[in-house]
Amino acid sequence: MALTACGGGGGSSESLPTTAPGTGSAILSWNAVQTNVDGTPYTDPGGYRIYYGEISPVTKVNSLMVDTGNVTTAVIGGLPSGHVFYFRVSAYDQSGNESDLSSEEKSKAIP
Repeated sequence: MALTACGGGGGSSESLPTTAPGTGSAILSWNAVQTNVDGTPYTDPGGYRIYYGEISPVTKVNSLMVDTGNVTTAVIGGLPSGHVFYFRVSAYDQSGNESDLSSEEKSKAIP
């Protein structure tokens, strides 16, 4: 999965959540899973989870998690200014089986 992180700020209030003063957001997007680890077609998507935190590398143990459902774009809001956050994503199927975290980790400095 390729993960992309970009700035949060600007835009309409409908496209970005309201954040408290002194906080920011990160807009993340990634490619949808097409195949299972064994190369077979991925036919029962359940959704995606974003793991994030201030410690790199992000793991499932040292981070916060947001379940985005079955979409490939998400906004993480309420991130405190002056901090750097790191992000990775995983996929899960309809049975709840979760993949490893994406090998690619993205970071975003919150101004």
